[in-house]
This record gives sequence, C-alpha cells and structure tokens, in this order.
Amino acid sequence: MGSLIDALADRLADDPNVRIRLGVGVADVRRGSGGLALRLSDGATVRAEGVVLAGPARASAAAVADLVPAAAAALAGVPQGSTAVVSLAYRADQLASRP
Repeated sequence: MGSLIDALADRLADDPNVRIRLGVGVADVRRGSGGLALRLSDGATVRAEGVVLAGPARASAAAVADLVPAAAAALAGVPQGSTAVVSLAYRADQLASRP
C-alpha cells in the first residue's frame, strides 16, 4: 500500500495547486468556507478543496464521521487484520534434517 501512496504523492508533487502533507494524520474533516477544513493530528488546521485519506479505514472513518456519515459507516465496516513477519535463522547443524 505504501508504494501506491508514494506513486500518488510523486504524481501530484509537481502540481502547484497541490500541497502534500505526509506523516501526519487527519483527525477531522468538516465543511469550511470555500471548501474543507481539516484538523490534523499535529494540531494544525488546513483548508482544502479536496483531500485524499490514505490511512487505515477506521482512522478515515473517524475523520469523516461528521461530514459524510454514510461513508464513515462503510469505512468502519471494512475488515482489517494485522500481520507480523518473523524471520528465524538456524545453523545447519541445529536441524535434524534439511528440507
């Protein structure tokens, strides 16, 4: 998923009408004068004509809950799971037989 976000950010980076903020969450999206008002996780407020939420579905649902309740409900219903990658290393002499 990260590569999709990176590709979108790269594509939009050259547009002078686009401001990209990576690494900060959107806590809340509301209608504001002339567009949207986004309250960010760092406390800043940003005005925008549009927004792309590229985070977990539940976080996006919380951010748009007051603005578009139906979309928030749909996002909240997206099943999510967590994964872990575990790498094990053994010396050959520690294995009874090799695969």
